[in-house]
Amino acid sequence: MSNSGDSALRLTLDEASQRVTLFVVDTGYTLVTNGVFSPDKVSFVVPGRYEFQYTINRIDLSFQRTIVQITQNGVCSIEQVPQNRKF
Repeated sequence: MSNSGDSALRLTLDEASQRVTLFVVDTGYTLVTNGVFSPDKVSFVVPGRYEFQYTINRIDLSFQRTIVQITQNGVCSIEQVPQNRKF
């Protein structure tokens, strides 16, 4: 997921464990946090000086990131899983 001028993010959404892994491509920053999985969306929060609230739409893959009181919108894409991965 990325938007013009923003860092690309990679997300792993694990509904079975109710966990979300966020990876910031430019910096290598990785965070594993709890997610809220509903039939039509997944939501999670990245705490810190500025709280980032993310919502991923499970129907059309759009996303919303809210930073304090700034909201950004974009669209996600699904990547193919490498066939040779070990797990």
